[in-house]
Amino acid sequence: MATSPSLGQYLTDSTGMTLYVFSEDTPDASACTDLCPNTWMPFQPPAGSLSVPAGVSGTLAVMTLPDGSQQVTYNHRPLYTFLGDADPGDAEGQNIASFGGTWTVATP
Repeated sequence: MATSPSLGQYLTDSTGMTLYVFSEDTPDASACTDLCPNTWMPFQPPAGSLSVPAGVSGTLAVMTLPDGSQQVTYNHRPLYTFLGDADPGDAEGQNIASFGGTWTVATP
């Protein structure tokens, strides 16, 4: 988890990189296909078990993509990292319209 004055609380990976959701996804299914994953990388499950930070409601799970790789979901929404974020805490992907939808930080 991270907190920003403009974004409030949002989800990050274990290194502090911002996680995003895509408006065109449906529960447990990614609409990010073809060239999309080159920019919006599916958040791969880390080693060990998944858990949300203390005080955060919701559920993390893992879904399998058509190519056999796995992606973490939060409350059934696929999670992604953004190629344009260079450092922990960056949220350059907030409200970007691309690949037919809008990308926003994943919030609890």
